[in-house]
Amino acid sequence: MAPSQKFSDFCSQTTSLLSRMDQIRRFARVAIANGIDVHSHVIVETSRLGGYGLVAQSAIQEDTVVLRIPQKCTLDLSTLLELANAMKNTDTTGKVAKVINTTLTIGSSFTETAVVRNYIWSMRILQQMRKPGLLEADRKAFIDQYLDILATTNILDVDEHNDSSDSLVQSHIREKRKVAAEYQELLENLPEVQPFLSFEEAFQLHKAVKSRVLEIPHAIEKFVKQAEEDDEDEEEEEGEDFTTNVTLVPILDFANHAEERNAVFDVDRETNDVILRLDKDVAVGDEICISYLPTKAFDMFFRTYGFVPDSTGFFKWKIPHLSEVVSEYTEVKGENYEYIAKWLHIYPYLTVIRGKDGKIWLDLSDFKLPLLLIRGLHYNADWALKVDSDELSHMYQGTIEEIVEEMRKQEDHSDVVYGPETVYGVTWNGQEVSISSLIEQALEASEDAVNDLIKAAIPVIRSAIAKGLQEDEATIHGSDNTALADYYAFKRALLERVSEFEFDDYMQMIEGVYDIEEE
Repeated sequence: MAPSQKFSDFCSQTTSLLSRMDQIRRFARVAIANGIDVHSHVIVETSRLGGYGLVAQSAIQEDTVVLRIPQKCTLDLSTLLELANAMKNTDTTGKVAKVINTTLTIGSSFTETAVVRNYIWSMRILQQMRKPGLLEADRKAFIDQYLDILATTNILDVDEHNDSSDSLVQSHIREKRKVAAEYQELLENLPEVQPFLSFEEAFQLHKAVKSRVLEIPHAIEKFVKQAEEDDEDEEEEEGEDFTTNVTLVPILDFANHAEERNAVFDVDRETNDVILRLDKDVAVGDEICISYLPTKAFDMFFRTYGFVPDSTGFFKWKIPHLSEVVSEYTEVKGENYEYIAKWLHIYPYLTVIRGKDGKIWLDLSDFKLPLLLIRGLHYNADWALKVDSDELSHMYQGTIEEIVEEMRKQEDHSDVVYGPETVYGVTWNGQEVSISSLIEQALEASEDAVNDLIKAAIPVIRSAIAKGLQEDEATIHGSDNTALADYYAFKRALLERVSEFEFDDYMQMIEGVYDIEEE
């Protein structure tokens, strides 16, 4: 690694940027003062990927360590606890302990990310109450300015009143409502903190933490496999085991995501420093990028980070208004096809794959949607009367009333209802329905009948796409939410291509899903 650069060199080529860049320069100054090493030819600069990124100012060779962040400058459960204890121990009023301890109890989900978020909330409150002054000057400046970085990080904020049928947009809205409930819980327990942390800032910090944390590997205690006690000649086998800690890593968290990354982060086994190492040569002006998630799932990426990467991958699109678009085909008004699909384990999704060069196709390995178009299917609203606890003993425990309550929750909130092979909630022309033999029962295992359903499903899918995209257009009209607009544009580009697929295209992609053996 090149010698640690001075702050003036680190920021020498960023003087033309506006206040956000000034804030980053100030933070870089205290980060370096706290021991973070930055390669002399790497700076933070505006990124073509959006926001800011780490950019090489000269050619740097593969395997070069371009960042080294001491463990004390990272924020995980261990270092945050140490920081919190240091603040508590120098406060004679007890107010610091009260804020930190109470904030850590907020919420019902105690994942590592949630606990880190709660620590950040408490630090922000104490900062606004001027309590971080209890820390040493350099440490105080480091925490203060990093909190300011988090409080101004670009996030996706979806209006709670957005009535879009898009399942991913609604997931962001549900998340915001959950955070609002947690914030309200905080105020109920600590009403005096309201002037120091608004809901808007609490939500901002929540999303910033969620989007910036990394899973950093750490070695845990060496494990020793003991030899059998009666065999003194047997040698012990020693090694190291590893775990990952959800961690905020200042400066490293300016690195953007790219499918074709050129760097990886790791931990120096000797010093426990977090390092960023190039795994490819970079040229002048290249941005140094890492991979945020190993998954290729665009929907998971959007839920976590609020944007969709420009890469290959797959998008799991939940079909909106399912009952409405299926009823247009079957001409049966008022039928609850969403519940029918859940009972029959017909997942209401299309998985769209984007390959290299923008090629689009569908993963139809579980494409059972056409079966929902079988005429004569009917939702049995009185299914609870048929529940047999003995029949479901391998799935559920409890009384019949408790089992029914759980299955009703699945009807309302899950993709499928788990029950017996002969489903309770659906009939076909008045007869009981079996999941595995539906084709034989309703279509007499006819290949032509199945093909007819696949042909019928194509306009149903097109109708659902048209309705969904029309809703998106109305939702984004007049809005200045560019992150949401970018997501809608990404989705439109994929689904418009899907709308162009014909029957032959589906048959090429669906091979093996409906294997019909006709007598």
